[in-house]
Amino acid sequence: MDEQQLLQQIASLAGAINTYKNQQGHADPPENQAAKWKTRKVPRASSRNQSLVVNPSLKAGRPLDSSAPYSIPSKHHDLKSNDASSSDTSQFISKKDRHMQLIRKNIFELDLQARQASLEAHREKIKKERKARLQSYIQNNLKSGRKQLLTIDERSYLADFSGINFLEYVDENPSPPKHFYWNNKAYLQTKKNLYKEVGSSPSSVYCRYYNSSGYCANGSSCMYLHDPTRRMICPKFLNEKCSKGEMCSLSHDLDTKRIPACYYFLQGKCNNVNCRYVHVHYSETAPICFEFAKYSYCELGTSCKEKHVLQCSEFAMNGSCANPQCRLYHGTLEKNGDRESDDERKDIKTLATNNAGVDQKSTSENQSVDENIDFISL
Repeated sequence: MDEQQLLQQIASLAGAINTYKNQQGHADPPENQAAKWKTRKVPRASSRNQSLVVNPSLKAGRPLDSSAPYSIPSKHHDLKSNDASSSDTSQFISKKDRHMQLIRKNIFELDLQARQASLEAHREKIKKERKARLQSYIQNNLKSGRKQLLTIDERSYLADFSGINFLEYVDENPSPPKHFYWNNKAYLQTKKNLYKEVGSSPSSVYCRYYNSSGYCANGSSCMYLHDPTRRMICPKFLNEKCSKGEMCSLSHDLDTKRIPACYYFLQGKCNNVNCRYVHVHYSETAPICFEFAKYSYCELGTSCKEKHVLQCSEFAMNGSCANPQCRLYHGTLEKNGDRESDDERKDIKTLATNNAGVDQKSTSENQSVDENIDFISL
């Protein structure tokens, strides 16, 4: 071995020794010596993000290779992810409950199925318990002999033998209807399972004050239904005189179910091409539509065989009205070209005002027209 080779071997050994010393010399410095006075010892906080970096050149069982490159280790190591770990993340599902969770996909699916099965079992249990309670309650009431069981629209109700003004909902279906019509009587839900008879018309369940004015003093506490689609047509809108527009509490929808028949057309005198009132030919013996006169709304619209006028039907048939608070028109409409008295003419002019609680101009000015309204002969 010549001198040059010996020097190279010494240099390589020196490099390996220096590398080992550098790795041993970068250990964490010892803790500072305790102060002369006593202090409370606080545990040293460790980093939550730690990673182990193994130098492949220093693996156990491998000889030290002086020719392999080496790097100075650092106290702060970076977290490096390989392709295998990144591909495993697709098998996890993030779930936010009380805190963010990372769950394996297969475990999450099994847990979800178990939860759904548990919920279904709980619902079935509640359903069976409700059915048992209802059956026991019904049997106890039937045994007393004071109530009878009725089936209306495939739903069960309890009613007194003395009268059926009140019905109690005892069906297994936990969602009772808000109202229904049965045996020529309208019933409205007043409490959770209690129904009260409110009239003989299907429209009896709707609030007359809300329908006629768009307002109700009882608001949301009113037992009757507030349906915006059943509000009375604005008389000023029919006259093209309403300046409130969308702010008007009455309806501006030209629906034939709520528009009264043209008074002048019934007399054969309407020559207004743009009249917004309904032009319909009624039979001479046709009675006044009770639904339209009382509730300002009729489901049949122009196909109704009865007259859609805001006149008291009871007064028209009997010549008198038993309701002293009736706000409908009490008088005789003009027939065969006859002229009514000035008082009756004034009543006709203010008819919509009395019914809706709003001001209205003279009916001689209200013959505005919508070209889309059909002219129907009954």
